[in-house]
Amino acid sequence: MNAEGNADRVRRSYRLFDEGRFDDWIECFSDEAEIPALALVGRESVYRGRGGLRKWLDELGESDTRVRSFDDEYVEVEDGRVVVLGRVVVEHPGQRGFGSVAGWVYAFSGGLIARVEVYPHPGLALEAVGLAPPQ
Repeated sequence: MNAEGNADRVRRSYRLFDEGRFDDWIECFSDEAEIPALALVGRESVYRGRGGLRKWLDELGESDTRVRSFDDEYVEVEDGRVVVLGRVVVEHPGQRGFGSVAGWVYAFSGGLIARVEVYPHPGLALEAVGLAPPQ
């Protein structure tokens, strides 16, 4: 698959998550996918496969935590990975929400998301794939 197709896959996954279409969102990932605790919310440091994503969603539901990610910019890497530069907001009931900038690097296998790396700053995500952050 080319990088353009991969960027479209990531965009679709963001839309599905935002729309609450979690079963469809999970189908964007391979069953061997490795996904860190998204937005620093989760009991485990890494969730593996579709079952791991379901577990993460269950944990969010138990705590009534809401996570919103904003995919502001996409950078396609020659090797097929996609870097997303954006922001994340986490809201807990009865508490003030918090947000921060973030960067994500997506890798693919068989047309599905196979790995997500999360960085606390967009520039770090760019550096992780060998690109210089904007000055």
